Amino acid sequence: ESLKKIIRHPSEKIFYHGHCQMKSIGIGNETPEFFNRLGIAIDTSSVECCGMAGSFGYKKQYYELSKNIGRELARQIQVSLAGHKDAVIMASGTSCREQIHDELTGNVYHPIEYLDSLLK
Repeated sequence: ESLKKIIRHPSEKIFYHGHCQMKSIGIGNETPEFFNRLGIAIDTSSVECCGMAGSFGYKKQYYELSKNIGRELARQIQVSLAGHKDAVIMASGTSCREQIHDELTGNVYHPIEYLDSLLK
């Protein structure tokens, strides 16, 4: 409750993609729930994986498959954020952020990085 009082309420449209490993063990919803409890609405990815899967997408034999999977996530992000000049993309996984950044322009933040920006 005290965090709600000191946090800057964002004007940006926010999209979040959870890491597939987190989803596979049933802990992929904590970030959206946390931001919602702060009164910050975010759109959440329905794509299971960004296609990188750790180092999978860096391997030559899997590169195209990885990119094809990543493009599905990129399309979902573009649809969600269409028409919003100010938009923020968050992703929990390092490889997820890398994949999204490769497909779309702009920064992709870890949820903690974005939360830090709201506290400043």
